Amino acid sequence: MPNDYFNAETGIISPDDIRSAEVEALVDAGANMLVLPADVLAENAGTMPLIGQVLLEELDLIVDLRSKELRPNPESPDMPMIDVF
Repeated sequence: MPNDYFNAETGIISPDDIRSAEVEALVDAGANMLVLPADVLAENAGTMPLIGQVLLEELDLIVDLRSKELRPNPESPDMPMIDVF
C-alpha cells in the first residue's frame, strides 16, 4: 500500500491527493487493540472497525461517557502523544 504522506512530502503527489476515508467505528475502552476488517480497508460495507485502549492511549483520546464521544485529552489538547501515518 502506498504511503501517501511520504509521497506528498517528497513531491511525488500533491498534498491534495492524499487519500483518506471516514468510517463509523465502535470504541471499546475494554478492548486492547484496533481491529480493521478487510472489507473496511477495501471500502466495502460490512463489519464495523473496533478501536481499543491501545490506540486511544497512543492518540491521547479520552472517552466522554455522557456524550458518547471521543475527545482530545484536555491536558494536551493540541498534541497527541504520537503521530499515526
